Amino acid sequence: IYDALYGFLSESAPPNDMVARAVRLNAHAGSTTGDNVAATREAAEPTYDPQSSHSSWWKWTAPESGYLYANTAASSFDTTMAVYQGNGIGSLNPRQRNDDYGGLQSRIGITVTKGQTYHIAVDGYGTSVGNIKLSWLYRPGNDTFSTPWTLSGAAGVRTGVNSSASQQSGEPNHLGQRSHSVWWKYTAPTAGLLYVNTSGSDFDTVLAAYSGSNVGALTLRASNDDYFGSASRIGVPIQAGQTLRIAVDGYGSERGNIRLAWQFRPGNDLFESAWSLTGRSGSRGSSSTGASIQRGEPSHGGQASHSVWWKWKAPVSGTLYMNTYRSRFDTVLSVYSGSSLGTLTRRAYSDDYYSNRTSRVALRVTKGQTYYIAVDGHGSATGMIGLAWSI
Repeated sequence: IYDALYGFLSESAPPNDMVARAVRLNAHAGSTTGDNVAATREAAEPTYDPQSSHSSWWKWTAPESGYLYANTAASSFDTTMAVYQGNGIGSLNPRQRNDDYGGLQSRIGITVTKGQTYHIAVDGYGTSVGNIKLSWLYRPGNDTFSTPWTLSGAAGVRTGVNSSASQQSGEPNHLGQRSHSVWWKYTAPTAGLLYVNTSGSDFDTVLAAYSGSNVGALTLRASNDDYFGSASRIGVPIQAGQTLRIAVDGYGSERGNIRLAWQFRPGNDLFESAWSLTGRSGSRGSSSTGASIQRGEPSHGGQASHSVWWKWKAPVSGTLYMNTYRSRFDTVLSVYSGSSLGTLTRRAYSDDYYSNRTSRVALRVTKGQTYYIAVDGHGSATGMIGLAWSI
């Protein structure tokens, strides 16, 4: 009777009749075929329809967090479909089930987590059996401009994929490429420079950074292709609190695994780029997150590790009072005279003046002389800085 009804279909159970023998789907997108004609139901098997008893199984592991879509369109019978999270029949957690999505076939769509395995069961409604065509598509969680993954901290590395990413209506061309882009975003703790690269990715990338909150109205801030080999690198100025959107695509529609590294440097990280303070009194904010030390830099009481710099020209002679009281970490504060790192003379130093472990100095200053101020962290601490002065 099976030969009469289904032609080539065998009466022996399909190889993926059991959960433990689920066929692995390795690609990010594709289709496969099978059948459930002689499939059975296991004793502990979860089921969508209590009358169903002919399930076939597949499994797929998420390369990154995102979305998985699967359907049985073009199957030859009335299917039911269910997707479960877990690694074995005793630990399957139902995520979604469907019957008759736009006809007699089925469709599911779920969020997925990197590294998690998902089992897909295809059965027939009631006792229906026949040919199965299973199609699936993975979309990265950061496929769209509106769902970027967040980069935070002074430096780090994130991985991703663009193999089944798409392009959006209104999305800009990234150096002439717009086919399989994925997105990240970074918000600066203070004004500075953000460096981003794709070194370690396994395909020819293009990299672009934008300001703006709407995909159709973005301003290009930096872009690059092939900075070193087929990898990309950009460096872009960024203001305190500003958010940049970062797109990675493939040159000529190339796709693959992405390694995205970033490093933030405060704008006043270097002695030579010290921010100017003016007037007899005032306050300035900054952050030492991502700051470094320079060759030849003084030790700031033995704590040189993440210093940032200011400079101030005394408008009058008198006593200068300076503090970091409004900072959010254990600071050290040093004031120097001199015009280069190699010629600095320390004029004042403080650590733990206040109960919150911030700093305060007082020193005599001379009208017209320029003083350099370094703020660092005790024991390599970093964070937001509040610097105030008066004379």
